[in-house]
Amino acid sequence: MPAQKMTAAEMTTYRWTDLPRLAVLAALYALLANLMVSHFSGHALISYVWPPSGLALAALLIGGRKYWPAIFVGVFAHNFIADRSIGLAFSLALGSTLEALIGFWLLSGMLPKGRAVFFSPGKPNAASLAERFDPALSRPRDYLQLVGAGAIGSTVGALIGSGAFLQAGFLAPSAFAHSLLAWWMGDALGIMLTAPLILVWRQAPRDWLKRERMIEITICLLLAFVFGQAIFLVWFGHSIGRGYWMLLFVAWGAVRFGRHGALLILGMVAVQGLLGALQGIGYFGRTDTGQTLLDNYWFYMVVLNLVGMLLATIINQRGLAEQALRAAEERWSFALEGAGDGVWDWNIRTGEVTFSKRWREMFGFAQDEAVDQIELWRNRVHPEDLQRALADEQAYFEGKTASYVNEHRVQCRDGSWKWILERGMVVSRSPDGTPLRMIGTQTDITMHKKAEEALQLAAIELRQRKEEAERTSLAKSRFLAAASHDLRQPLHALSLFAAEFEQQPTSPAQNRLLRQISSAIDAMNVQLDSLLDISRLDLDDAAPCRAALALAPLLERVVAMHQRSADAKGLRLRLLPTAAWAESHAPLLERMLGNLIANAVRYTRQGSIVIAVRRNADDWRIEVRDSGIGIDTGQLSLIFQEFYQVGNPERDAGKGLGLGLAIVARLGQLLNHRIVVRSASGRGSVFGIVLPRAAPVGEIGEISQHGAARALPCAGEFNFHAGVLVGCGSDAASVSLCNLLEGWGCRVTHAADDSALRIALASQPDVLICDEHSYAVAAAGANANRMSTPILILLGNPPNQPGQTGAKIHGHLTRPLQPARLRALLQHLLEESRRPG
Repeated sequence: MPAQKMTAAEMTTYRWTDLPRLAVLAALYALLANLMVSHFSGHALISYVWPPSGLALAALLIGGRKYWPAIFVGVFAHNFIADRSIGLAFSLALGSTLEALIGFWLLSGMLPKGRAVFFSPGKPNAASLAERFDPALSRPRDYLQLVGAGAIGSTVGALIGSGAFLQAGFLAPSAFAHSLLAWWMGDALGIMLTAPLILVWRQAPRDWLKRERMIEITICLLLAFVFGQAIFLVWFGHSIGRGYWMLLFVAWGAVRFGRHGALLILGMVAVQGLLGALQGIGYFGRTDTGQTLLDNYWFYMVVLNLVGMLLATIINQRGLAEQALRAAEERWSFALEGAGDGVWDWNIRTGEVTFSKRWREMFGFAQDEAVDQIELWRNRVHPEDLQRALADEQAYFEGKTASYVNEHRVQCRDGSWKWILERGMVVSRSPDGTPLRMIGTQTDITMHKKAEEALQLAAIELRQRKEEAERTSLAKSRFLAAASHDLRQPLHALSLFAAEFEQQPTSPAQNRLLRQISSAIDAMNVQLDSLLDISRLDLDDAAPCRAALALAPLLERVVAMHQRSADAKGLRLRLLPTAAWAESHAPLLERMLGNLIANAVRYTRQGSIVIAVRRNADDWRIEVRDSGIGIDTGQLSLIFQEFYQVGNPERDAGKGLGLGLAIVARLGQLLNHRIVVRSASGRGSVFGIVLPRAAPVGEIGEISQHGAARALPCAGEFNFHAGVLVGCGSDAASVSLCNLLEGWGCRVTHAADDSALRIALASQPDVLICDEHSYAVAAAGANANRMSTPILILLGNPPNQPGQTGAKIHGHLTRPLQPARLRALLQHLLEESRRPG
């Protein structure tokens, strides 16, 4: 069974299951020691080979230092059985135990801190190969470290043992040095022979049971045994001498059967040689002088062990390296083959190329088909891609790029073409840097290229469809702009007719009909304004110029414009005072706030609407709060879409077209103002516009071009008594406008054309109302007459470059004209002009 890794705690912690193992180890030590003394020591105190020392060190390396008591007990028991005193037995047990512990300490100290002491024998893993000592003795240095540690530990054991014998009177002082050397030689050789045998044979070889291997192993061991018997024990009547013959069998075992085979033969030779020396026969028998050659035996076994084990471990290490290389190559090949890559190996000097099996399958070549020349390969590269591939290859050879990477087309055996991604790297160069060998891979990217082409075609088609949609949207916006503009003129006239009719005496039935007409006109005005705003935002790509402005007067104007509609529904419309300045575009911001307040009035049945300015970090947030119907959470992401309305499933035209919030969102993007909203169904809504803060500049009170700043009086509650010049053509709408102004108490002059307008300007009117067609003539005429410019109110679109005319526009009203706004604007402008100073 493979040995398990042991932690430091397991080496020192005892369990009940350890007691049988300790007892077995102690018994084995005592039996082996008795065997050596009775059969292999020649009745001497000290043996030239002492296998128990190897057993002790191997036991500690396998089980950890917690097994030292078993060694101590085993040595003590052996000496006690040999009728030696308790003191001498204790001293000898202490020496042998310290010998094993010192060897273990030296070898375990070669392992990094925290590592296990013993690794699985046989095939070491990557971790064990990285250690300084592997008890499985997989490398030559592991065996040499074991021999070195055993020799150092044997010195301590020899000193204590010889000293104990000297103290007990078993040795004469003159024999102490010889005894010390013999003791050391016996323990060192015992460790060299026995410890490797135990450590390596803990795991039996797996391939020895194969029939072919068993036959060879049997022959090798049998021949080694016969030759050993003939050399060391004189089996055939006389010794054949020549102990070096055994080197052949040790080498045979090491080369063919590894460490296991070499150790078996070494152990057998050790026993045969020692028996022959003790019996005085064979290669280590007596000489003519009658002296045994035990010293020669010791040196012979040391050399034979070193040669055999070093040869076996070198072969094993090489096998492990080859196995690791083969495994790496298999993993590399599996990774490449699994990914579908073909591999090539190019000998640049000869032009020969070796292709993998997958490469040949990729391009339809048989495994034995000749395509092993670089020129044959290059002839299959597409002519349009070959020069680029060669240029990339040369750039890599010259060191301009870190690796060779290129995409090109290759013709397969059946004539079809494949796109491949080729990568390569030089693995061998000459001393002058010339590339000698290059390896690389080729990946089939045909499907990727087709997908890429399909994606490009889809992108082109998508771009064409996008452009077509943009053209369609632009055409729609232009149509809406043109249609809304064309519809404004009749609606403008209709508004003036209705306003003029309001000033005439009517019956109750006529009053009811007139209110219905006015309501319909107002709804059409709101819808046309929304359509025109959307079309203008779609057509106008220019970003408006933002400037610092005071929020108080702007908010007052916007609130004043919606005060009457709120009062009509019984709603309380409140503006909380503020002194905040922000950076924005006044007309567009007014439009945004106007839409939010109009929505709040439209969807609030009772309660109040509050407009407030709140601090939002480094910004201001203008909030419009209402107690209306609220919005479900699931609809919050939809309310800013065009034509989407909450609470209007019947599409009531009186509730607008659903463009108000869409316009707010578009203007917010245009001004870079964030729009925030909080709402709950049945609990009202809060809409906010976040604006950057600005430092105050100038004076507050500049008049807006879009309207007045206070609530509007009703018809008949005022009389202007002002001279008004109307230069808006001679159509019915202009005539109705004049009648409307006369009903308000104005002295009206109607200039039907440009020449009449120039003449009428000499009368110096208080107010001049003109449209975009007559504005330039009116401004030029005023300058020519060298008269002060009257209060100028423009109907319709403003001029493209108003600054060049020298005429200031005091008020601006869009078509269709809303009489209430005109009345409020006139009142405000006339009061401002009559105010002293």
